[in-house]
Amino acid sequence: MIQSLEKKVQCQTCELRTTQLQLQKANQELEKLVHLDGLTKVANRRFFDERLHQEWQCLLRNHQPLSLLILDVDYFKYYNDCYGHPQGDACLVQLAQIFHQGVQRSSDLVARYGGEEFVILLPNTERLGAIAVAEQIQEALRKLALPHQASRIQSTVTVSIGIATAIPTLADTPQKLIQKADQALYQAKEQGRNQFKVFNDS
Repeated sequence: MIQSLEKKVQCQTCELRTTQLQLQKANQELEKLVHLDGLTKVANRRFFDERLHQEWQCLLRNHQPLSLLILDVDYFKYYNDCYGHPQGDACLVQLAQIFHQGVQRSSDLVARYGGEEFVILLPNTERLGAIAVAEQIQEALRKLALPHQASRIQSTVTVSIGIATAIPTLADTPQKLIQKADQALYQAKEQGRNQFKVFNDS
């Protein structure tokens, strides 16, 4: 009788452990989904905002640089008008993969910032390292040569990139880093697109 009771308790404990593990796995999957952009499967804007804040605080303590790239697909509205929205979505998925392949370390983050805009966060990365990532992405796009007949600059899909680098300080904020990268992106677009520009503090 006692042995039978012990066996029953062991079975219930085993089942409970299995259920807990399944629940833990399901929670991890759910967390991953909450952090991912539904279309491109890279990080979403919300997760980027969280990571930017975390990296800023960490690098503030360590006095290390943080680089940010903002990437905007050139004439993407015309792409959608020409090829249709389903093809536009497929294009964004391919671009997200290229951006993801352009980063090397697990600490680097690629995220969809909104619409046809993406961001790449590069902790412990100087300006030259960020430029190298931008050049690698542009070279990969040239090789991919996705057709874009409606583009006003060339017949394939291109991106404009703004780059900013900062060593976080208490007087500065992560939002200012975004603003600087955005200013550099605006400059890249104003000067003909399909290029990168680096924000210069001087």
